Amino acid sequence: MVMEGLVAEVMRESGEGCTVYSSIAGPIALGHGGLATRKFSLRFSQHKPYGGKAERVFVSVGVLLSKTVKTPLKWKLAVDGSTLSREIKPQVTVDLEEARYAKMVIDATPLLSSKFSERSVHNLFTYYDGAQPITLVDVFMVAVYRPLEDDNTSYHFKASYHTGALALEPGDVAKVYSTLGRAQDDAFRVAVAGVQVSSPQLRVYLVAGGSRRDYAAGPGYKLLRVDIPYRGVEVPVAVVNEPVDTPVYPRLSIVGDILVYESRIDGLRVAIRDVSMEYSNKQTVVKAVVYNEGSVELKRISIYVLPSPRHKVSIDSLKPGEHRSVRLLQAPGDKPPQWIAVEASAAGVPFYREYPIKHS
Repeated sequence: MVMEGLVAEVMRESGEGCTVYSSIAGPIALGHGGLATRKFSLRFSQHKPYGGKAERVFVSVGVLLSKTVKTPLKWKLAVDGSTLSREIKPQVTVDLEEARYAKMVIDATPLLSSKFSERSVHNLFTYYDGAQPITLVDVFMVAVYRPLEDDNTSYHFKASYHTGALALEPGDVAKVYSTLGRAQDDAFRVAVAGVQVSSPQLRVYLVAGGSRRDYAAGPGYKLLRVDIPYRGVEVPVAVVNEPVDTPVYPRLSIVGDILVYESRIDGLRVAIRDVSMEYSNKQTVVKAVVYNEGSVELKRISIYVLPSPRHKVSIDSLKPGEHRSVRLLQAPGDKPPQWIAVEASAAGVPFYREYPIKHS
């Protein structure tokens, strides 16, 4: 079939700095009657580099509408007290089985750059007083930070951001190519995709440049993320709505946002060593040692096993030269552990890597 909708590149940036993202998952019913509410407010946080200045800010919003509702619709969308939108006037719409998915992409740089430079915790506010209820289903934000001249930490990045709305039948594949150039030494690459999975019988997965596959089952908004091993110029990224053998309804899933970025922080080196597995009381226990072999302190560290990240170990900080032993538990029925994932903050810059577990 011909896939309906469009996902297009709206940002490509590189140089000194970093890219950060955050997402908010609905559904939030807005309007009159039933469980709908006219006002919705939510606090959310995202990484902010120490001393970094926000240079670009994009806000991508997905809304479900009845097929009988015509746009534009009057509403209010605000972040940190700045009004980003006074009407729902989507750039892309996609017809689903029982509704219409509308996507708005807002370059919020003039309104939010100073506020994102000042703080890492933000407030989202929506107000909709229409007679026909609508549903806010997802918000995805991307910010580019540049270091100040007096910043002691040196960090560099490349990023490509695609957004829009593309409907996938079971078996359909959405592909994009992100041109990042050849990878820098000691850099890590990450792909992130925001998707709406319509049914619990459906699974959508993300794969990028030879990475593992990150799966999510429906229903609802899901954020997929993979570490990219490919170091070449153009990174291929695919989001796949898996084929099904039996009739499924609803069957359309939506690809909304795809962010691919590379990040390098001078002096950052993280290693996973001494990995072993043991079996106790029908549980698999993965043991490992996390080393900070660089010259930058790691903070807010989270370590877990993939593809079943049931148990996470948190570490407040690892100073240069320090290491920490961890035990990661897997429940009966979990898939065999294949990778150890490490999330952290280095001088406020987000770090994410996946380390393969070598099975003897």
